[in-house]
Amino acid sequence: MFKGRRAIPSRLPVLLLENLVLLPGSSLVVQVSDPRGMNLVDAHLWQSDDWKDQYVGVVPRVATDNKTGFHSTGTAARVQQITSRSHPRPLFSLLLIGQCRIRIDDITQEVPYAIAKVTQLENPNFQVTSVTSEVESLAKNFRTSAHELLELLDVQSPSVGKLKEILDSLPVGTLPDLFTSIVKCSFQEKLEVLDAVGLSDRYKVAQPLMLRQIETLKMLKRASNSSIGNVIVKKSTTPSKNLINFTKPQGKLPGRDEDDVAELEQKIKTAGMPEHALQAANKEMKVVMCVVF
Repeated sequence: MFKGRRAIPSRLPVLLLENLVLLPGSSLVVQVSDPRGMNLVDAHLWQSDDWKDQYVGVVPRVATDNKTGFHSTGTAARVQQITSRSHPRPLFSLLLIGQCRIRIDDITQEVPYAIAKVTQLENPNFQVTSVTSEVESLAKNFRTSAHELLELLDVQSPSVGKLKEILDSLPVGTLPDLFTSIVKCSFQEKLEVLDAVGLSDRYKVAQPLMLRQIETLKMLKRASNSSIGNVIVKKSTTPSKNLINFTKPQGKLPGRDEDDVAELEQKIKTAGMPEHALQAANKEMKVVMCVVF
């Protein structure tokens, strides 16, 4: 539990998200059209002069005992931007900025919108008062993997370039949440990162997701490079235009592609992923192998 100075109110209006997770330190654009969500935005934010200073509890909607309800952990968020639309149906679009984790202790009001009693679980400014040697080691390895991931992403993207510049100066408390919001992972995997209140646990959950993304990007890059020599340019019947046909090579590609695949399969097996994460990794492996072979 967070022991420092309280910055988050003990009661917050709650916005339920369907199949979405907002992690602290990340941003998310959501469209709100359900009655309770519309009432929350209209009464708590839209009509307020200081809505940018207001906190909202952002909580994933989960199924429990054949019922749909509130996940036990959520994120206190600030609303950076609000836009509205009335056609073809009324809705609000919100730009949310995650601040810190909260625990949902009790739902004290459900209509016209939900209000929950919450407990703040961490510092909103991501400052960690003390870091163990284990966390230092995990953070160092994580930064190394993060640098590798950014090198594989589109270097022309301004956001990637900016992140590369500031990566080494980011607080250790921000890294797992930030990069989980960047890499491709499932709703359930993001829930596991959200539930990891302890920093060392959070690194341990997020690291395999990052490694999986890195290995997938490497395989796709090698497959793309190998396909360059198999591009055939044919003249079209239309003057001054070309048709580019990509042909799949006959048989297996030369070189060390088979060794790469075997190495990647071994890394996936020994990564210690949860069952659903392992299934997702194996599924991506099959897609990559179809491209390569």
